[in-house]
Amino acid sequence: MKCEVSKQTILTQLTRIEQFHIFVGDLSSEIETQQLREAFAPFGEVSNKEVSINSYTKKRIAPPLRTAMHIIISCEMKNSCTTINVARRTDCRVVRDPQTLKSKGYGFVSFIKKSEAESAITAMNGQWLGSRSIRTNWATRKPPASKVNG
Repeated sequence: MKCEVSKQTILTQLTRIEQFHIFVGDLSSEIETQQLREAFAPFGEVSNKEVSINSYTKKRIAPPLRTAMHIIISCEMKNSCTTINVARRTDCRVVRDPQTLKSKGYGFVSFIKKSEAESAITAMNGQWLGSRSIRTNWATRKPPASKVNG
């Protein structure tokens, strides 16, 4: 069945949804994503769940997520009421080299609540995870690479 939800409806719902991203640096090479998630779980809900938004009632059916860069959208029809399924790829990950798959020594963790992310940054900065003391801070986006005309 064709999804009858407009692009604007989806974008409107997504702009109301927020996540708070933490940079975790100085990770030891043996740390896996699951260990990172477990280390930060005591501070609150680490974003990694699926959310459904009912376009008829405009209500979320699960914890919120954010930005089209991090989501997969699918639609389904149920009793003439469209539900938008938004699924996280992952919001806790150790960054790896694409060729060697070795850890690059840093990762990211995202929280649904800002207060939980703030607590995690404060409490985890300088703590030992595996064989190293980690650094935590708010994640920032890299500016796009500039194109060189030549």
